[in-house]
Amino acid sequence: MEFEGFRIPKNAHVIPLLYTVHMNPDYWNNPEEFRPERFLSADCTKVIKPEHFIPFGVGQRMCLGDNLAEKEFFLFFSILMQQFDIQNPHGVPLPGLKGIAGVTVTPEAFEVVFHSRRMPKIIL
Repeated sequence: MEFEGFRIPKNAHVIPLLYTVHMNPDYWNNPEEFRPERFLSADCTKVIKPEHFIPFGVGQRMCLGDNLAEKEFFLFFSILMQQFDIQNPHGVPLPGLKGIAGVTVTPEAFEVVFHSRRMPKIIL
């Protein structure tokens, strides 16, 4: 097969860099801004998944565990949000969205501060 002037041999493994889709300004307004509201309906009552958000790939080669992974991510992060206030260290700039590209994009090193939301035990 030939794709944009490149010959791809039969049985070759092609691993797309999904980062380029997820950071494409043709699909996302200001893609380098952290804006979770992109995934909410206009009335902010539902989580939506835009067609061009493909963290698990697409088609017949799509990750089989996408539904399980999404549920695990939701539980993991909702428990974190319930148990901790998460802050950027004082005087340290927020981490950027640029990462280290490989099969996936790994974030550059950064620090966060977790403050427990648990009430201290009161012994009477």
